[in-house]
Amino acid sequence: IRAIDRADVAVVVIDPTELATNQDTHIVSYVLDAYKGIVLVVNKWDLASELSLTKEDVLRLIRARFRFIPFAPVCFTSGLRGSGIGALLDTVQQVNIEWTKTVPRYDLRRTVMGAVAEHPPATSGKGRLKIFSVTQDQTGPPSFTFFVNRPDMVHFSYRRYLENSLRVAYHFRGCPLRIRFKGMGEK
Repeated sequence: IRAIDRADVAVVVIDPTELATNQDTHIVSYVLDAYKGIVLVVNKWDLASELSLTKEDVLRLIRARFRFIPFAPVCFTSGLRGSGIGALLDTVQQVNIEWTKTVPRYDLRRTVMGAVAEHPPATSGKGRLKIFSVTQDQTGPPSFTFFVNRPDMVHFSYRRYLENSLRVAYHFRGCPLRIRFKGMGEK
């Protein structure tokens, strides 16, 4: 946990002989709770032929087990042979770039307002959720604040829709996004 706190990007190493254990999912959830960049690594890939594993099968299994982080890149390495290390380092560097990326304010507002126009929030008996503005508060992790009329009306599915809209427009590969909703008068 201290190592995760010190890191900007966490590399979670998975053993191909016991793919995606419960312990792996716990570690990944710690990384997400800390809003750190994440890269999943299948090490000991030199054993793949002995274990009758293909990259496609392993990717499918990892994506199913870690469906809550579809944005995380997956690398294959062999510490014994030293293969895949260069690609892993390049991926970690790219995730760090994404983790510290700043989105231009005008472009961000245009993207979010376009997403809202395409798929407006649902109404309820309490009224209608209105999104007035959005801003990127910080990088490392990428953090966004949406200014709305009623923060209590933001449904988790709409929150996920807005996050996915940001990912489609700006990628944020390997990065959890911190998203907050504030009423216009809140500080």
